[in-house]
Amino acid sequence: MIENFNEGNLPLNRREQIIDVLRYHLFEIITCSIYTFLFALPSILWIVFVGFSSFFAENQLLNVILIYGVLIFLLMIMSLGFAGGLYFFKRLLFNEGANVTKDFALGIKKNGKSFAKIFALCGIFYFILHTSLSLISVMELNSNFKIILSGLSYALFFLVLIVILYMQTQTILYQVTFKQLLNNALRFTFGYLHKNILIFILVMIPFLLFEFIPYNFAIWISIFISMVFYFGFAQVVFMAFSLHVFDMTINKNQFKEIYRKGLKKNETDHFNL
Repeated sequence: MIENFNEGNLPLNRREQIIDVLRYHLFEIITCSIYTFLFALPSILWIVFVGFSSFFAENQLLNVILIYGVLIFLLMIMSLGFAGGLYFFKRLLFNEGANVTKDFALGIKKNGKSFAKIFALCGIFYFILHTSLSLISVMELNSNFKIILSGLSYALFFLVLIVILYMQTQTILYQVTFKQLLNNALRFTFGYLHKNILIFILVMIPFLLFEFIPYNFAIWISIFISMVFYFGFAQVVFMAFSLHVFDMTINKNQFKEIYRKGLKKNETDHFNL
């Protein structure tokens, strides 16, 4: 079991805590990345197969429906990796004494079903995004207008994805209904929108490489860095940022027992990027 931070030498804020985790727990980040990657492997193999198969080469609506329809179910398998990883990093950041293998498995047991539902929702919106892009591409519209419509589709999807990320981190901490999860996630998303965009870009770099760079090497680079580091790094960063947001909006008044847990007390919290 890992004693995360000495009680007398706790970090001042969540940003400093992330730096401490990177400094002292890099092995756990890499291990968690590999564990998460194993659950993401079915989705990755499907994406690679689709990318290299001539059967899916044409941008036909039926192809798009099949590709992203199957992906909905594969993302539900991937969700188990994030259920385990985020639970481990919650314990690490809360200074509860954490074991990456034990807590990863426990996180799946405790939160796997909830995460599967949340990732199914993510998959449905990803399906809608690419179906919309396929329809836009065949419309008889001005090319600039097509670009605008595609950009708006991506912007809406990314906002939805931020909401879904907050639903995940809430699930790790609180026993609430789906409606409460969604309502809180919407408040967090739009209440901290400028910081959310920067955090989103930081934690989603491999996905952005895959989605926007139309070359095979972008797929392999995003897969490799996710496996060896980025799955774990993204989870610890977004969990830490979520804890900061939760402290400022919920924990300070409603859950005082976990307010700034894992940090020095009586300090002013901030999360400068």
